[in-house]
Amino acid sequence: MLNSIDFNENDESNYFPELIQAIIQHLDYKKWGFSYEIFHAKSGSDYIDYSSRIIFQSIQCKLQVGIFRDIRDRYAQVYFLCGRLHASNIADFTIWNGEKCHCWQTISYALNFLDGLTPEEAAKNLFSKFLLDFRKNNKQKGWSPVEEDIRMLSAVLDQYGKDLFNLFDLRSPDLWQKYYDFYKQIYYITTTYSDNSLVHQYKIC
Repeated sequence: MLNSIDFNENDESNYFPELIQAIIQHLDYKKWGFSYEIFHAKSGSDYIDYSSRIIFQSIQCKLQVGIFRDIRDRYAQVYFLCGRLHASNIADFTIWNGEKCHCWQTISYALNFLDGLTPEEAAKNLFSKFLLDFRKNNKQKGWSPVEEDIRMLSAVLDQYGKDLFNLFDLRSPDLWQKYYDFYKQIYYITTTYSDNSLVHQYKIC
């Protein structure tokens, strides 16, 4: 059970117990058929000592909810990523169809796709309108940053859950190909430098 997890000093410093409490109170992950695993990892950053994340998995896809605190910032930062069932629980990359690729994607790109935006429209504002409106409409609620982020994820699942999960379902290859093409076009519109990375950002799986 999430509420029976033992925490250590590193967990306290990156606000992981607060994240767990917010999930227990505001994210009904079981409603969507998700179970979970918890991972802790040392960060490669000079400023982030330790990060913690939860991988939620259903029969369709995975969701990653992570938290870390940059020592230069006052508050912790929560992030959400979507992955297909072959996404690695411990790495950002995996080998798919013989090629190394990014196996976790931000929710904003997927929501823009599901909202029917063109790549040109999405490239103008990569942060989805739904997420922006949520921030704007709830900024006076007095929620902590961590609680606000988890409430926002819950709102995303209520609004987009079925379509979002279908998009990342391995049994929907045609839909995924459309998303891949959408994602790749955004990359070419927004990338104005020579991408010398070993795995180009548009190579998602």
